[in-house]
Parts: sequence; C-alpha cells; structure tokens
Amino acid sequence: MLAGAKLILVALLATPPPVFEVDQVLDDAWRSAADALGACSAKTAAAGRAGTLWVDFAFREFEWFRPHQAPTWTVRRSPGLAAADASCVRAVVTRRVLPGMSSITFGSRGQAITKELALGTTTGYLPPLASFLPLWREVARAPSEPTRRARLGRQLRPLAAVASDGCLTVHREERLQRAREDWLAASGRKVTTFLQPDIDRLGATQNVKEAMAFTVDGSVMLAGVRLDPRAGRRHGPPDWSLQLETYCLRPPSPSDGATRR
Repeated sequence: MLAGAKLILVALLATPPPVFEVDQVLDDAWRSAADALGACSAKTAAAGRAGTLWVDFAFREFEWFRPHQAPTWTVRRSPGLAAADASCVRAVVTRRVLPGMSSITFGSRGQAITKELALGTTTGYLPPLASFLPLWREVARAPSEPTRRARLGRQLRPLAAVASDGCLTVHREERLQRAREDWLAASGRKVTTFLQPDIDRLGATQNVKEAMAFTVDGSVMLAGVRLDPRAGRRHGPPDWSLQLETYCLRPPSPSDGATRR
C-alpha cells in the first residue's frame, strides 16, 4: 500500500502543471482587483482630477525550470494625473494583481501587455478651437518662438501640450475618443473629396500618420497620430498606448494638391 502511494506521488510530480496563456492569467488577476482599482478611480475623481494610467507588463519567455516568474512592470500616466494616482494603482498591482498570478504556471513568448485604466471622470476634450485659433496661427507661423508656445500651452493644459513644431499633442486615451470626435466635428469641415495621397503627403511634412484634413477658417488642420518619443524608449507595449493624437495647423498653399480641390 505504501509502495502504491509512492508511485502515485511520483506520477503526480512527474506530471507537468497546466500552462495558461499570460494574457488569460493577467486578465483574470486584473478582474479580481477591479474593486480596488475602482477605489483608486474614486479617489482621483474626489480630488478633481482625471486621466489614464497604463500598466506595462513584460513577461519573460517561458522556461520549464522557472514556471512562476513574475513579470516586470512599469506605470505611465497621462497629464492631469498626480503621483498619488499612480501610487494607488501600483499598490493594487503589488498587493492584488501579482499575487493572483503567483500560484499559476503561465506560458509566455516574451510578450509585453499593457493594461489601460481610466481614473476620475471627464466630459470634454480640448477647448473650442475658435477660442485659441488666433494664437495657434501665430504659433504655427513661428513655432520656434517659446513665449507664444507657452501661452498656447497654458490654454490647453492639462490635456494637451504644444510640440516644438507648433503642433498640438494629446495622449491617445480610449476614454476620450467620443469627446475627440465631437471636438473635431465642431472644429471644421472634414476634407472628404481630397485624394488621400495628397493628405498623406501633407501629413508626412508634419510627421503626422493616419492623417485626416479639416478646413478651418481658411487654414488646413491635419489630425492624426505620432509616437510618444519618451514612452517609446521603454520596452514594447502595444503601439496604441504610446501614440499621441496630433493636430497641426498650416495655411493653404498653392503647392498643396489637396487644398486646390
């Protein structure tokens, strides 16, 4: 009888544990911490702040002799959030998310997975374009002039910043997409009859990808995305979480094929 028990024990030890995909394991652990993450959002809202946090998890490639390796992780925050907001989420990840993964064997091919978390509440996007268009035109004509860029930046904080080339940049957050569409619709007429190659060519001159064009009171506004260069130096989470919504203003030029249509 004792020998039989030993054989069963040996068989159990020789049987490899089940292996779960890292995204499934992380999703389950993240859901289990939903109440604590919600409490962080409530604290942010009570402080009158709103924004998005991105938690970037980096998993090492799976090795059978190290089946329970915890991922490394970092936290990024959008403008409008404070260090206290990130600290709250870090504590939840440490105390609730990672322990939820510790007793599970998970397989990885070296993935990087980003979790996006909206904190606080927001109801709008940028101020109405008409309210800062005259100043933006001045900045667009002389983007190297820091005083004008600073004045424009103060009107758009905390959501947007003014890049060195005079374009506006906003972190690409899922929570803002509906408000962004409404802001664009109220800002100008979308150029739907232009050839897309013309718009792409204009976008290339301003480092704007996925470019759309809008006519704005005699000027052309390009809307698209850029990669956040600071976040791009980190490990590789999905591109969407490193993108900036970008808006560039330029006067129409006879040489622009799009503006002639």
